[in-house]
Amino acid sequence: MLYDLGGIIVICDAGGCTGNICGFDEPRWFVRKSAIFSAGLRDMDAILGRDDRLVEKLKDTAQKVDASFAAVVGTPVPAVIATDYKALKRMAQKRCGLPVITVECTGTRLYDEGAQDVYLQLFQNFSRDTTEVIPGKIGVLGVTPLDTSLIDGDVKIRESLKREGYEQVCCYGTGGSLDEIREAGSAEKNLVIAPAGLKAAEYLKQRFGTPYEWGYPLLEESFKEKLHGLAGKKVLVGFNDLASQEPAVAAGWHPTLNGTLTPQNVTTGSRRKVWWLCPEGHVWKAVVYSRARAQKTGCPVCAGRVRR
Repeated sequence: MLYDLGGIIVICDAGGCTGNICGFDEPRWFVRKSAIFSAGLRDMDAILGRDDRLVEKLKDTAQKVDASFAAVVGTPVPAVIATDYKALKRMAQKRCGLPVITVECTGTRLYDEGAQDVYLQLFQNFSRDTTEVIPGKIGVLGVTPLDTSLIDGDVKIRESLKREGYEQVCCYGTGGSLDEIREAGSAEKNLVIAPAGLKAAEYLKQRFGTPYEWGYPLLEESFKEKLHGLAGKKVLVGFNDLASQEPAVAAGWHPTLNGTLTPQNVTTGSRRKVWWLCPEGHVWKAVVYSRARAQKTGCPVCAGRVRR
């Protein structure tokens, strides 16, 4: 998420991990470089939490590299010693004169959770307040080589969406710039193509009122046909889940009685019986399929089929 944004990226470790990240985990490294550094701390410095040494190294780097911000990305080492990221951020900003974000990666969570955290940090720290919406501008969230399986996935997505009529396509964080993050509030709509982008899309909707939808613009028609054959059998978020396919029906999902089950977890063809809540406050239980497919059943009380 940070690779193309023109910042200084510091992997907070005792040394060595950065080489593995660039050489084995980051396919873009072989196409274009980025200012990624290891904290380079001695084992004892890392264990003792000598944040002052890390900050001094960051200050020295900021004087030599033209960067618009700095990011300190955690590893299991700072997680084990309970590094105070808020204090580290304040120290680094004061000494370096750059905006600093910290990402509390621990090495124990899935990668898309880390990407999700980065997205939120970027939009919360850099997006400018605006009331102007640019027609034909769409933001794309979740574009990484891991999610698209392509080094140039952002290029292909831009081409695909422009063929659909969008004049300005911003793939936030990949092949883009920090300026696109700053102007995120002016997008007409956001497209989420991977789970990592969902919370950021919800944040942008809450802050700027920008609507969003799930989708993947690079699917071939033949593959789409195969996915249609799976409808009702396996949940494919953004393709056959209740929330994306029948948002009006999903709006009646009871907010508390279904436990952890959400409209994103069931297909429109699900035979599961769940609780619903109508705008009049009536509560009833019905199979998802009966509400989302051909029958399109509604509240039985409002329809007069049962007494209140």
